[in-house]
Amino acid sequence: FDKNDLGVKSTPYQDPTERVWWRPFGVAAAVSVLSLFAFLALLVSPFLLAFATVRHFYFATASFKRQPSTCRIAVIGGGWNGLQIVRRLQERGVEDITCYEKGDDVGGTWHPDKRYANLKLHSPAWSVQFKDFLYGRSFEERSSRIPGKHLHDYMRSFADNFDLRKYFVLNSTVVQIESDSSKRKAVLQVASTIDGSVVQQTEPFDMVIFASLAGKPVIPIIGNESEFGGETLHASALSQDKWKQLIEENKKVVVVGGSKSSCDTVLSFVDYVPDENIIWLYRRPYHFMKYEDFCHNRDFIHKIGGLLHLLCFSLAALAPALAWYEILMLQTNNIINFIYQ
Repeated sequence: FDKNDLGVKSTPYQDPTERVWWRPFGVAAAVSVLSLFAFLALLVSPFLLAFATVRHFYFATASFKRQPSTCRIAVIGGGWNGLQIVRRLQERGVEDITCYEKGDDVGGTWHPDKRYANLKLHSPAWSVQFKDFLYGRSFEERSSRIPGKHLHDYMRSFADNFDLRKYFVLNSTVVQIESDSSKRKAVLQVASTIDGSVVQQTEPFDMVIFASLAGKPVIPIIGNESEFGGETLHASALSQDKWKQLIEENKKVVVVGGSKSSCDTVLSFVDYVPDENIIWLYRRPYHFMKYEDFCHNRDFIHKIGGLLHLLCFSLAALAPALAWYEILMLQTNNIINFIYQ
């Protein structure tokens, strides 16, 4: 196919041996900017620490306008977010919690029915583990990239350990929410995923929390699909068996998109198929590829961007409370790239 038909701008291939890795002026300028940001970060650190301390004691001594035990709360989605929300509500003393999950078990994206081939974490386990339920028994285990199956087992253990399953209604999907602003109540229409025709109306809830981030699969429209002759799959439908079949039959695969799932898909193929059999098309790279700006791009502006990202990741790793630096710098970097382009 012609890449230009998809609106993709191709960059001429550049032999790594021809890349200029050492440019004294660019490196010196990048280090200077990094030093400036490090100095500013240290300068505002006492104020951030004071703010965090005041905020901590404020919420620790705050009184509830309404006792948590009298609240009735619904949570939609039993994945990574849903589990943590239910646990935090349980900690706060909320007793009447109902979490609706359309699958037959907790897990969300990591459930076997939704887990695509070779799904893994892109970061060490310690960076995403539950605060009060550590993963594994050693630092080595927590420093590894967890396969999807192991992470799902970990989530199930978390639910069992804190007795969270009693709050879940499995095989149920919320099809409609009717809210009454005058009474500050909401009623849910819930259907069974086993028999979709069975719709039940719940009792009024005081709060409804939407904890599902797994959207509906989006597949681009292919012109002249009848002439294409190939197969179109969403990443969530790429099962282990389908993955093996594509490799064994020496099929050519085009991965469209720059998300985590597309990154996982490409990584799962690169070691098993010839280079010409895998093509990756994306408008923006997945966030964990940002280091490319610093390592593989000779432009001065990208060296600055790469160093800023390294600085922000370091700050977030040293103190989770400073993670907002990364969000700020992401937006700043996007603005810089927009102006530069």
